[in-house]
Amino acid sequence: MGTSVGHSAIPALIVMSAVLATAGCAEGNPLEDPTAEGQSYSQRLESYLEEAESGGASETQISNLREAQEAGEVPYETMRAAIQRAVECMTEAGLAASIVDETRASGLEIPMYRASHGDEIDTKTGWELIRTCEESESYWLSAAYQQQPRARELLVGFVQSKEEELRECLSENGVETDDNSDGWDLATLALEHMGAEQDGFDCLGAVGIDGL
Repeated sequence: MGTSVGHSAIPALIVMSAVLATAGCAEGNPLEDPTAEGQSYSQRLESYLEEAESGGASETQISNLREAQEAGEVPYETMRAAIQRAVECMTEAGLAASIVDETRASGLEIPMYRASHGDEIDTKTGWELIRTCEESESYWLSAAYQQQPRARELLVGFVQSKEEELRECLSENGVETDDNSDGWDLATLALEHMGAEQDGFDCLGAVGIDGL
C-alpha cells in the first residue's frame, strides 16, 4: 500500500489525499484474502492498531481503530471526522487546508484533504507538517477504511464488470488471456504488465480502474 499523492502546478501548493490506496492484488479470492499480505481484515486491523500506537497516533485515532475491531468496519462519518481533525491540525500548524470529498471508480466515497503551505513555509517543512498531522489523526484509520469488506466488495464488483474491456485491452497489447479468467484475474495480469520495465502499458487506467 502506498499514500496517494498529487501535486499542483502552483509551486507553493501541496495537494495530498489522506488515504492509503490498495496497491497490491491478492491471489485467489480477493474477498476472502483482501490484502497483498494475505491477511484477513481483522488481522490487518490488529496490525494497524499496533503501528498507530507506536507511530504517534492520537488517542482518538486509536479509539476509532479499536471501535473498528469491534464493529468490523469504519463508518464514512468516522473517517470524515478523522480527516477533519487532520485538516484542523494542519491549519493550526500554519497551513491552509480543507476537506475534499471524492468517489472512487468503484463507488466508494473517500474523504481527502488539500493543503497549501504558502510562501512563509518551505516545501520540505510543509510536507513534514502534513505527514505529522496525517499520522496523528487519520493515517492508519484510512488504511482500515479502504481495506474493510464493504470497500473490497465494491472494488471487486467494479473490477469484475470490466472483464471484457480488460480482455480487449490486453489482446490489443499482445497479451494472450485464458477464456476462464474473470475480471479480477485479468486486472491482476494487467497490473503485472503495467509494472514491466520495458513496453509497459496501463490497461487498468484505460478501462477506468483506479486502484486494486
